[in-house]
Amino acid sequence: MKKMISLFLFAIISLTACEKEEENTINNSLYDYGFQFSVFNAQNEDLLDPEVTGHFDASQIKIWYVANGEITEAISSNHANPRSSRVVKHENEYQLGVVLNHYKTTSITFIEWDENDTDTIVATFDKLPNGIRKTCLWYNGVEIWRRPTLDAAYYIVRK
Repeated sequence: MKKMISLFLFAIISLTACEKEEENTINNSLYDYGFQFSVFNAQNEDLLDPEVTGHFDASQIKIWYVANGEITEAISSNHANPRSSRVVKHENEYQLGVVLNHYKTTSITFIEWDENDTDTIVATFDKLPNGIRKTCLWYNGVEIWRRPTLDAAYYIVRK
């Protein structure tokens, strides 16, 4: 009987320890509010590639957040990418990485590609004890990504 109680207590302690460790790992400074986009036209030309005629100029792409009913440009001098976005070459294409508006559990971000073309991203987030993670994204009203998924936080935009 003592052996059974000892095994039971050992199992309870082990399970509790595992749960606690896993919880801390998941919640330890998790900041998951970025998303990657590639942009192609009908001819399958990469519109973020500066060599393509009619490409979007990375220096002119603006990110806007909706906060408290007001639209403000997402600029932060405290970040490596102060305009909340950056274009990078990834394998054989260019991608735009965007820091999504994440200040509320449901937030709106606009990507202004140029003065005539703006797209809307609505995102939902889980607020965690030590961070935040995106749970679902809609691009111009179409759901493009939902947690849990093994798919990368990536979407191809067709213009």
